[in-house]
Amino acid sequence: MTQKQLSTLATLVADSGVFYQKLRHYHWHVKGNGFFVLHEKFEELYLRWAVIQDDLAERIVTRGGQAPATLSEIVELATLSEDRSFPPAQEMVSRLAADLEHLVTTLNRAAKTAAEEEDDITANLLEDIRDEQDKNLWMMRAFLES
Repeated sequence: MTQKQLSTLATLVADSGVFYQKLRHYHWHVKGNGFFVLHEKFEELYLRWAVIQDDLAERIVTRGGQAPATLSEIVELATLSEDRSFPPAQEMVSRLAADLEHLVTTLNRAAKTAAEEEDDITANLLEDIRDEQDKNLWMMRAFLES
Protein backbone atom coordinates (compact mmCIF):
# COMPACT_ATOMS: atom_id res chain seq x y z
CA MET A 1 0.00 0.00 0.00
CA THR A 2 1.41 3.34 -0.99
CA GLN A 3 1.75 6.30 1.34
CA LYS A 4 -0.90 8.09 -0.72
CA GLN A 5 -3.36 5.26 -0.17
CA LEU A 6 -2.58 5.14 3.58
CA SER A 7 -3.14 8.89 3.75
CA THR A 8 -6.47 8.61 1.92
CA LEU A 9 -7.62 5.86 4.28
CA ALA A 10 -6.54 7.96 7.29
CA THR A 11 -8.65 10.83 5.96
CA LEU A 12 -11.59 8.45 5.57
CA VAL A 13 -11.14 7.32 9.17
CA ALA A 14 -11.14 10.96 10.27
CA ASP A 15 -14.17 11.82 8.14
CA SER A 16 -15.92 8.74 9.54
CA GLY A 17 -15.32 10.05 13.04
CA VAL A 18 -16.71 13.49 12.26
CA PHE A 19 -19.69 12.01 10.43
CA TYR A 20 -20.34 9.59 13.31
CA GLN A 21 -20.37 12.40 15.85
CA LYS A 22 -22.60 14.58 13.67
CA LEU A 23 -25.08 11.70 13.42
CA ARG A 24 -25.07 11.31 17.21
CA HIS A 25 -25.50 15.05 17.69
CA TYR A 26 -28.48 15.08 15.34
CA HIS A 27 -29.88 11.90 16.93
CA TRP A 28 -29.86 13.62 20.32
CA HIS A 29 -31.31 16.91 19.12
CA VAL A 30 -33.76 16.16 16.31
CA LYS A 31 -37.23 17.60 16.92
CA GLY A 32 -40.54 18.06 15.15
CA ASN A 33 -42.10 16.22 12.25
CA GLY A 34 -40.25 13.05 11.46
CA PHE A 35 -38.72 12.84 14.94
CA PHE A 36 -39.42 9.15 15.41
CA VAL A 37 -38.18 8.15 11.97
CA LEU A 38 -35.08 10.37 12.03
CA HIS A 39 -34.14 9.63 15.64
CA GLU A 40 -34.12 5.92 14.80
CA LYS A 41 -32.39 6.34 11.41
CA PHE A 42 -29.63 8.55 12.81
CA GLU A 43 -28.92 5.92 15.47
CA GLU A 44 -28.84 3.15 12.85
CA LEU A 45 -26.39 5.19 10.80
CA TYR A 46 -24.05 6.17 13.62
CA LEU A 47 -23.84 2.58 14.83
CA ARG A 48 -22.93 1.50 11.30
CA TRP A 49 -20.37 4.28 10.91
CA ALA A 50 -18.66 3.17 14.13
CA VAL A 51 -18.09 -0.21 12.46
CA ILE A 52 -16.98 1.41 9.19
CA GLN A 53 -14.46 3.58 11.01
CA ASP A 54 -13.11 0.51 12.79
CA ASP A 55 -12.84 -1.47 9.54
CA LEU A 56 -10.96 1.34 7.81
CA ALA A 57 -8.60 1.89 10.75
CA GLU A 58 -7.85 -1.81 11.01
CA ARG A 59 -7.09 -1.94 7.28
CA ILE A 60 -4.54 0.86 7.74
CA VAL A 61 -2.88 -0.98 10.61
CA THR A 62 -2.97 -4.29 8.73
CA ARG A 63 -1.06 -2.62 5.90
CA GLY A 64 1.62 -1.20 8.21
CA GLY A 65 0.24 2.27 8.80
CA GLN A 66 -1.06 4.11 11.83
CA ALA A 67 -4.71 5.11 12.00
CA PRO A 68 -5.62 8.46 13.54
CA ALA A 69 -6.23 7.64 17.18
CA THR A 70 -7.08 10.87 18.97
CA LEU A 71 -9.96 13.28 18.58
CA SER A 72 -7.54 16.10 17.75
CA GLU A 73 -5.97 14.01 14.96
CA ILE A 74 -9.41 13.16 13.62
CA VAL A 75 -10.54 16.79 13.51
CA GLU A 76 -7.22 17.88 11.99
CA LEU A 77 -7.28 15.24 9.22
CA ALA A 78 -10.99 15.39 8.44
CA THR A 79 -12.30 17.06 5.32
CA LEU A 80 -15.82 17.13 6.78
CA SER A 81 -16.78 19.85 9.24
CA GLU A 82 -18.25 19.47 12.68
CA ASP A 83 -21.62 21.06 13.36
CA ARG A 84 -22.20 22.86 16.64
CA SER A 85 -25.58 24.22 15.57
CA PHE A 86 -29.03 22.80 16.15
CA PRO A 87 -30.66 22.90 12.72
CA PRO A 88 -34.25 21.87 11.99
CA ALA A 89 -34.76 18.21 11.09
CA GLN A 90 -34.95 18.80 7.34
CA GLU A 91 -31.69 20.75 7.41
CA MET A 92 -30.04 17.97 9.42
CA VAL A 93 -30.85 15.51 6.66
CA SER A 94 -29.66 17.97 4.02
CA ARG A 95 -26.31 18.46 5.75
CA LEU A 96 -25.87 14.72 6.28
CA ALA A 97 -26.68 14.08 2.62
CA ALA A 98 -24.01 16.58 1.56
CA ASP A 99 -21.47 14.88 3.84
CA LEU A 100 -22.49 11.46 2.60
CA GLU A 101 -22.13 12.59 -1.02
CA HIS A 102 -18.58 13.69 -0.21
CA LEU A 103 -17.86 10.38 1.53
CA VAL A 104 -19.22 8.31 -1.36
CA THR A 105 -17.07 10.28 -3.82
CA THR A 106 -13.98 9.80 -1.64
CA LEU A 107 -14.70 6.10 -1.17
CA ASN A 108 -15.09 5.70 -4.93
CA ARG A 109 -11.75 7.41 -5.67
CA ALA A 110 -9.98 5.42 -2.95
CA ALA A 111 -11.42 2.14 -4.26
CA LYS A 112 -10.21 2.94 -7.79
CA THR A 113 -6.73 3.73 -6.49
CA ALA A 114 -6.64 0.47 -4.50
CA ALA A 115 -7.74 -1.49 -7.57
CA GLU A 116 -5.05 0.19 -9.69
CA GLU A 117 -2.48 -0.83 -7.06
CA GLU A 118 -3.87 -4.39 -7.18
CA ASP A 119 -4.92 -4.21 -3.53
CA ASP A 120 -8.13 -6.15 -4.01
CA ILE A 121 -8.92 -6.51 -0.31
CA THR A 122 -8.88 -2.75 0.26
CA ALA A 123 -10.71 -2.10 -3.01
CA ASN A 124 -13.45 -4.57 -2.07
CA LEU A 125 -13.82 -3.09 1.41
CA LEU A 126 -14.12 0.43 0.04
CA GLU A 127 -16.51 -0.60 -2.74
CA ASP A 128 -18.79 -2.40 -0.27
CA ILE A 129 -18.90 0.66 2.01
CA ARG A 130 -19.46 2.95 -0.99
CA ASP A 131 -22.32 0.86 -2.34
CA GLU A 132 -24.06 0.73 1.04
CA GLN A 133 -23.65 4.46 1.63
CA ASP A 134 -24.75 5.32 -1.89
CA LYS A 135 -28.07 3.65 -1.03
CA ASN A 136 -28.28 5.69 2.20
CA LEU A 137 -27.61 8.83 0.17
CA TRP A 138 -30.44 7.93 -2.20
CA MET A 139 -32.77 7.49 0.80
CA MET A 140 -31.79 10.86 2.25
CA ARG A 141 -32.41 12.57 -1.08
CA ALA A 142 -35.80 10.85 -1.34
CA PHE A 143 -36.66 12.06 2.18
CA LEU A 144 -35.71 15.61 1.23
CA GLU A 145 -38.11 15.55 -1.73
CA SER A 146 -41.11 15.23 0.60
